[in-house]
Amino acid sequence: MTTAAWFLTLAALGQPGSPTPTNSDVVPVPDCIVSIIDRVQVPASSLGLLTALSPREGDEISRGQVLGKIDDRDAVVQKAAAQANHDSAEEQSKNTVRVRAAEAARDVAQAELDVALEINKKKPGTIPGNEVRRLELTLKQSDLQIDLAKSEQVIAGFTTMVRLAELQAADIEIGRRQITSPLNGMVVQLERRQGEWVRPGDTVLEIVRMDKLHVEGFVSAAKYAPVDLLGKPVEVLVHVTDARSEPVTGYITYCSPIVEANGDYRIRTEVTNLREGGHWLLRPGLTASMKINLRGAPATAAVQPAATEPGAETSVQP
Repeated sequence: MTTAAWFLTLAALGQPGSPTPTNSDVVPVPDCIVSIIDRVQVPASSLGLLTALSPREGDEISRGQVLGKIDDRDAVVQKAAAQANHDSAEEQSKNTVRVRAAEAARDVAQAELDVALEINKKKPGTIPGNEVRRLELTLKQSDLQIDLAKSEQVIAGFTTMVRLAELQAADIEIGRRQITSPLNGMVVQLERRQGEWVRPGDTVLEIVRMDKLHVEGFVSAAKYAPVDLLGKPVEVLVHVTDARSEPVTGYITYCSPIVEANGDYRIRTEVTNLREGGHWLLRPGLTASMKINLRGAPATAAVQPAATEPGAETSVQP
């Protein structure tokens, strides 16, 4: 479809259930450009040797996918030690042998004291007073031993929590040595290679989201206010090659609060990319044209706040 034919066809189109737009209801926006929504520089988050880096430039990857690894042998050893300490503390917190032993000793002390008191009741003075006091002291010591054993078991429970935190910290250290993708996208640049030494913050690779793209253009501030355009449906014609243009649709999702020196301000729509032969058809940097239907039903859910500037290039920090 040629650009001229597309503009003629678009002028006759309207939203379902809406009046057919007239020339005054359609805002033409020429000289637009396709741009990236998400462009992420994925960094290393730990110091060490890059022992693995699986993707190549052009590979499509998924969010959360492990892309590479920094030497983690020391972290793995630390985790093994933390696991052993945790298991030991947990076993100790569940072990009631010392409590039961102290309780048994207390029962014996109580029985010995009871026998001594019973003998003296029948024949006063048979068991000397100092021996009775010794038996009473032994009983009190047995009670204290029970309290001590129970206290040690409680402390062991807290120690288990500390060891669990150390185990979780070891897991985090291992995770810091993995390089994962923060989004679905395509690898467009490898900044490091397997076998190289990296430091925290060093960019390892760059990922670009391709399933959704922005199309940006400029409109006159003297003719159209942001409230007139935000959420309005838009038809976009992307010029894929000199001989081919592809139509896509969207809504105006952003209007810049800044009016440029020439009296125009920037607007943006988000469009869904197309696939052809296993490849993305629309690419950042291509030119496009837009037609905004002022009488079309707005899509408020698709509109981002006008005061924000989403979609800027970002870098994931360690």
